Order: sequence, then C-alpha cells, then structure tokens
Amino acid sequence: MEFEHLLQDDADAAYLLLRALVFVSIALLIYGWRNRNPHGHRVSMIGWFLFGLFWLFNVPHFLDNGEEVNAVYCVLGFPLFLFLAYHEHLSISRDDDPSSLPFMAGTVGIAAGMYFLIDTFPVVAAFFVWTTAVETAVFLDLIGYDSHVGGVAYEEIVRVPIFHGDEGGISIILACTAIQSIVIFIAAILTTTVTKDPGWKKLKLPRFVSHLTGTTHFNLTRKWKAFLCTVPIILILNIVRTAAVIYLVYEGHAEFDFAHNGLSRWGSMLVLIILAYWMFDILPELHDNIIGIPMLIKRGKEKPSSDQGSSGSTDHPALSQNEEEKEKEGKDEKVAGPGPEAKAAAEEVGVGESHEGDDDVDSKELTGPKGKNDYP
Repeated sequence: MEFEHLLQDDADAAYLLLRALVFVSIALLIYGWRNRNPHGHRVSMIGWFLFGLFWLFNVPHFLDNGEEVNAVYCVLGFPLFLFLAYHEHLSISRDDDPSSLPFMAGTVGIAAGMYFLIDTFPVVAAFFVWTTAVETAVFLDLIGYDSHVGGVAYEEIVRVPIFHGDEGGISIILACTAIQSIVIFIAAILTTTVTKDPGWKKLKLPRFVSHLTGTTHFNLTRKWKAFLCTVPIILILNIVRTAAVIYLVYEGHAEFDFAHNGLSRWGSMLVLIILAYWMFDILPELHDNIIGIPMLIKRGKEKPSSDQGSSGSTDHPALSQNEEEKEKEGKDEKVAGPGPEAKAAAEEVGVGESHEGDDDVDSKELTGPKGKNDYP
C-alpha cells in the first residue's frame, strides 16, 4: 500500500513537471511570435525545443493506454519542432523572416495554450464536457431516441455518461468535445496576417487588443467569415458524430471501437479537410503560410548570399572593390570617346561628319596624315 502511494506521488510530480514544461514552452512561443527580432528568434528556438521534449515525454503514457498512433505522432513531432527551431536560427544569421515561422509559433502557442488551460483545470474541462453531453442528449431526443445525461465524474479524466434507458457505459470526455480542432482553427485565423484585398472593411481594435494581436485593425469580413464558416460547423457536426456513435453502439449495429475509432474518426478527418480547404479560399494568406512550411526545406539548403548590403544603400548590394574599379573604368571609356587626333583623321578620310560625337568609334581604325590644318 505504501509502495502504491509512492508511485502515485511520483506520478503527480511527473504530471506537474510536464505541465510546467508545456506552459513554459507555450509562453516562449507566443513571445517569439510577438517579437520578430534576434532575441525573439532565440526565444522561439528554446520554445520549440521544450515543446518537442514535452511530447517525447508523453510517449510512455500513450503506449500504456494503447494509443500507439498518438505515440508515433509524438516521436515524429520532435524532429519537426527542431526543424522549426533551426529555421528560427537561420532567420538570425540571414536577417530574414518567412511568414510561416511567426505563423507556426503563434498558432501552436495560442492553440496549445487554450487547450492545456482547459485540460489542466478540471472545473473548466467539466464545463465543456457536460455541455457537449447535454447537446448530444438533446439531439438524440429530437430524433426520437430517448437518452439522458448522468453526473460529472471527476476521475483520472473528467467524464459525463450518457444513458439510453437502463443502458449506460458511453461517456463524453474532453477529447469528444472537438476542442482540439476548434482551438487550432481559431489560432490559425487569429495569427494570419491579412495583406491581400485591402478594400475589405476593417474595425479598429482597442489598444490592449492591438498589443496582444499585433494589429491595429481587425478584418471583419474575411476573418469573421472564416471563423463562422468553420467553428460553428465543427461544433454542430461533432454533436451529430457523437450521437451517431451512441446510437450505433446502443442499438448493436457496431462495436464501440469500430464506430468511434473507425467511422467517426475518419469521417471527422474528411470534414476537417473540407473545412480547411474552404477556409483557404476565404483566407489565401493562411494557405500561403501553410504551404510555406515545406518550402522551408529549400531555404535550409540554400547558401546565404555573400553580398551584404552597405549601410547607405537600400536598392542594390555593395560591389566589391575590383567590381567598382572595373565599372568605373568602363564608364571612363564610354565618356572619353575618341581623341582630337582621331577626329581629325576621321575628317580627312570623309567619315568625320557621319561619326562625329559617336562614342563607339574605334580610334585605331581612323588613320590619315596629320596636316597643319588639323585641329589641335
């Protein structure tokens, strides 16, 4: 009994350390998103590294719960986060900043921040879980399938059971609320900088909101349209999905694993792809940010240019000393033109009029005797 108590204490300590790790990484990523300077890039690098470590440390948890797919995602995510950290370093050395980097830092930081704030506090998680359970039960009642909601169970994870008559056993948890998809879509919309179609209506934001979001105006039409065309639809379809799983299982038409992990999961994936495509049509800047992520591979292979801009030049890179001398010599040759002796010789052979003032005349081809009437 004492041994089990020690294991529980170790588990609680590990949980607190992991939560501290993820919140520190989230804070660093948001700081890096808001401060796109060398210091901000360095902070983002640390944030990406710590965020990747957090997911690596969660691999044993997923394996213990039979979630091998999520464990694989955690392992594959770590090199991706290191890849983004490396490009934050390149932004310092090359003094450029592709739009995909702040977009990723802001989207991941905000989405993860919203999700883990909800997941960390059981009371907040219970609100979302209970709301989803009630909405699902109401939908089932509307289609003529009797159901009712049980009480909130604060166990290892917060759950709310849904009953059909005397049948029970299916519970709604936080993962059933579609909160992960919702916070990702909200964060992606929020962190996308609208640069195209400047004629759209804009709303001036309060000063504190401007400081948080990094923009003084909010593009009402397209950003709100992207939000309204995705988030409410995700909420509605998630209720339909949850109700369908409950109906199929309670009526014996499908096993829970097949209905939940098979049909509903792949169906949800298809819906999210369609909604994402729709959102790209509304916010093409968001599409550019996402397409720019794999393009960073090419950026990593490119060698930095050796030409560095001079402090007084804004349009052209500074030339090397040899190139400047060659360019100056070329200009001198063009300005000098043929000398007076060549012009005099050209007049004697009858070509002076046709080539007078022409800088391209080769003085070596103009020959003739020098006379006393020649021009000096």
